[in-house]
Amino acid sequence: MKIQRLSHCPVQVFLFLLFSSLVLSQAVSGQTDPFPTASPESQGVEPSVLGALTGLVEEWVEEDRIVGAELLVIKNGRAILHRPFGLRDREQQLVMERNTVFNIRSMTKPLVGMAILMLVEDGQLSLEDRVATVLPPFRHDGAARITVDQLLTHRSGLPVSLAFDPGNRGQNLHELAAVIGAAGPESEPGTRFNYSDAGANVLAALVEEVSGLTLDEFLRSRVFGPLHMDDTDFLTQVSGRGLPMERIATLYGGASGAWQRFWGPDEDPVYAFPMGSQSVFTTPVDYARLFLVWLDRGLFAGRAVLSEESIRRILTPLSLMTLIGSEQPYPTAFPGLEVWHGRMALLFRSPDSPADVPPVAFGYAGSDGHPRADGLQPQRARQRRLDEVHAFRPGGCPISRGAIGRH
Repeated sequence: MKIQRLSHCPVQVFLFLLFSSLVLSQAVSGQTDPFPTASPESQGVEPSVLGALTGLVEEWVEEDRIVGAELLVIKNGRAILHRPFGLRDREQQLVMERNTVFNIRSMTKPLVGMAILMLVEDGQLSLEDRVATVLPPFRHDGAARITVDQLLTHRSGLPVSLAFDPGNRGQNLHELAAVIGAAGPESEPGTRFNYSDAGANVLAALVEEVSGLTLDEFLRSRVFGPLHMDDTDFLTQVSGRGLPMERIATLYGGASGAWQRFWGPDEDPVYAFPMGSQSVFTTPVDYARLFLVWLDRGLFAGRAVLSEESIRRILTPLSLMTLIGSEQPYPTAFPGLEVWHGRMALLFRSPDSPADVPPVAFGYAGSDGHPRADGLQPQRARQRRLDEVHAFRPGGCPISRGAIGRH
């Protein structure tokens, strides 16, 4: 058993592992106690495996690689480890606690991807639809060829981001999407993978335009509410004030020994309005519910949230994942595995696996050192067996994952 060491990584982290040997919809007990506590042994996990994982996170805190973390490990719908580490606010010396609310940055994208697939299921959109048929600013050479599916798969050719230039951002999603559409793609749509916050924001504008709801209203009604994600919402200058502000982790940037506080829950929100690329805040327990749906083929507590076909689309490998602005493959410490991108999902798979074979693992990452979470997908969907357990680190640095358990 080995866990690889990691170089420095910033800020607070939430880390969560989710794996299953059973049908998960039968294991969710309800809103107040979604993942009942169980001993590792009762779920077939050696305590030494979890000890190695907690030791790694403790090391990150002790060596000041992170400010704090929350670690949740779920097996068969039961929490076999749930521990906080370090601080959620250094200046006030507030310790990290279970069910801290984190800014999950790019882990917002899978939620928006689900919203698009829901609209496809509703017959209001098609993956092959051109964005220009819905959003007029895309009706010009270049941008007119971009499809909904190209946005979902980061193959639209749109730039990484335009959202943080105050002159480009606009006052709402539609104004931001108009700027993105007018700027057009940087490369030919459909020809290559190019990770794009801009594309995710256009998807969010599509959700609003097609559904007639704001992005936060849509996700509350179709995802957060049905999944009982009660501690999840967009926290922006126009939404999200119902979140438990006293439990939100302060945000830091910098590096080991030189952390700088750049936002706290007592300040005005960082984000002007809900965006598709980021701006959701949540807890590990809440976000685990999302991956329950993926693992259980679209079901949550026995009810369909997404169709099995939509889950298949999410987990189908379409592009080898590369680092932002580079052709270099996205790194992983999983021996013999590559990182691929599906439809707003990171997929860990063997290079020689056929596309229709489920990935060994799936998940998503938050950028700039913000939280990451991953769900484990069995090698074969029928068996629902644990194959790998991951060690996680925040997303602003190269990924390092080590296999620490195999059954």
